[in-house]
Amino acid sequence: IPEDNTCLSFMDLDDAGSNLIVTGNQEYSGVAKVLDVSDLKIFKEKMLLEGFSKRMHACAINRAGDLGCVSGYFNGFMAFDLTNGTIKYYVQHAYRIIGGFFSNNCLLCIDDNYNFFKYDPESEKDVCEYKGHTHLCRDATFLNEERQVMTVSIDGTLRIFDTETGENIYGFFNHRAQRYTCLAAHPSEKIFLAASENSMVYVLKTTPDFV
Repeated sequence: IPEDNTCLSFMDLDDAGSNLIVTGNQEYSGVAKVLDVSDLKIFKEKMLLEGFSKRMHACAINRAGDLGCVSGYFNGFMAFDLTNGTIKYYVQHAYRIIGGFFSNNCLLCIDDNYNFFKYDPESEKDVCEYKGHTHLCRDATFLNEERQVMTVSIDGTLRIFDTETGENIYGFFNHRAQRYTCLAAHPSEKIFLAASENSMVYVLKTTPDFV
């Protein structure tokens, strides 16, 4: 990433901890690079991802580290073959990626109506739709070996959806918290952390204390 006025914005790491995709924004443009971080003492630049000029609002890398995706203000998102840096898919759709790749390389995306979609870039089709939020969603994480996904929104709610049926199977409604921004799941997947714009971090549980 250039050492000028570029502001680092997003990053994602593959499962092996070797490839890191990083995006940065300047005043009117964005930049994306892939770094080799297998040696934590020396980060090496592997490639510059090209083909866009607008600012970024998300990036993701798949589990194998051979497919990377960026979305930004260029009406859609691009998926790159990280073995050679070429554009594999250019999806010109009013979607932005959020939460990253499924293991089968489908993407979790969101549209302008705050609905989530499981999108297959190979077939260019929506595999499943997840409805429920009433405002912008800011983060998502997969649960239960990708059979579920938890989403978080600035509407003050967190929801868990079945990734195959789209059913909203659980919801957190905390009237003290507004405008959630990000979340993380405990390995047990029964306890969650969620941060909000009121500078608070909330601990949320899907089971009562006596279970």
